[in-house]
Amino acid sequence: VANKNTPISNSSGVILISNDGNLMVTNGLGQVFWSTNLSAPLFANATKAKLMDSGNLVLQGSNGETLWESFNYPSDTFLPGMKLGKDSKTGENRKITSWKSLDDPSPGSYSFGIAPLKFPELYIWEKELPKWRTGPWNGQAFIGSRRNPRERFKGFNLEKDNQGKMLLSYEESSLLLHFKLEPEGVVHEKAWNKEKQEWSSGADVPGPPCNSYGKCGEFGICSFNETVPCKCVKGFVPKNQTEWSGEDWRSGCVRKEPLHCERGSNNNWIERDAFLKLEMIKVPISVEYSEANEKGCEKTCVDDCNCTAYTYNDVNGCMLWRRSLLDLQDSMRNGVSLYIRVANSSAFSSKQNHTHTVKISIGITVAFVGIALSILSVFIWLKFAKGRGRNRNARLVFQIMEASSTISNVS
Repeated sequence: VANKNTPISNSSGVILISNDGNLMVTNGLGQVFWSTNLSAPLFANATKAKLMDSGNLVLQGSNGETLWESFNYPSDTFLPGMKLGKDSKTGENRKITSWKSLDDPSPGSYSFGIAPLKFPELYIWEKELPKWRTGPWNGQAFIGSRRNPRERFKGFNLEKDNQGKMLLSYEESSLLLHFKLEPEGVVHEKAWNKEKQEWSSGADVPGPPCNSYGKCGEFGICSFNETVPCKCVKGFVPKNQTEWSGEDWRSGCVRKEPLHCERGSNNNWIERDAFLKLEMIKVPISVEYSEANEKGCEKTCVDDCNCTAYTYNDVNGCMLWRRSLLDLQDSMRNGVSLYIRVANSSAFSSKQNHTHTVKISIGITVAFVGIALSILSVFIWLKFAKGRGRNRNARLVFQIMEASSTISNVS
């Protein structure tokens, strides 16, 4: 809608090419309600308006060159051929904006577009505040999609350059899609059904139950497959149990006990903090990127008490988080394996029921047990050697050491 901020009060609207070659919307009295407002010298008989098959309205010059196109000024719908994001030439960050209501096309409270980060993400904003996000782009899809990313993001392309350009486009493929941002802040997906020759409704985002940004607060995980969607990460407890009991989880979770490195006991290798592995996780916000390789990424986080979590993949590389983790979700088709720092005793606590897979490195513990058993074996050998003879004791020591080896292997 070109004149969405200046509606014509009657039915006498006219669209025309003016004497200066611009495309205009006027009323019956000739009052201008909207114009392409191109400043370059133009002539009425040297320009023409053409509606393309894609839905793009184009103003062309005498040689067929594009002077202006409606796809550069999106309304509430993202169509194949449009580009959302930051244009380095104009400095604009193109977004689609919701209507105020179904009957009022003036700008509403919601917008949908690209957050120009190192690895960009799709966001829905309510005014200036985030309402929903995808997770970072990995070259083929956005990390954190519940549906098959190969299907959902087929045909999407991201253009980037060193001048700050970051444009997301979608080209028509075997599946023709369009996305509309509704007045209530939901992006509604529709796909063209060739057999029925009609648009079929697809998925809505955000969808229940994890339908809002940071729904479970800091260190809370939103799960699509649970009756109660919000849980605390293992080693954390609700910050406000009363609010959580009332199904308001926004206050999030806090650590059950402080990290050992925060107590100044990081030099005691027995008490070093552990890292929980959570699988198929949507990447939290406020990610930092490092040039470290996979092993270096782990070491960078382990050696820094301020590093709360880390993950690594071949496209995005080393991703680190410091302090709190917000907007965690699980059960994502292309989610990451996220390693979260917890106090060692919290990692091994069995009191808290948690559905996420936990894998903790216990190599130090195994080594300690093995050393202890070896010392015990020598002690028993010396004790028996004094009273019963070396041959019999040698067989006993062999059996004990063999048992020690078996226990170490099982651990």
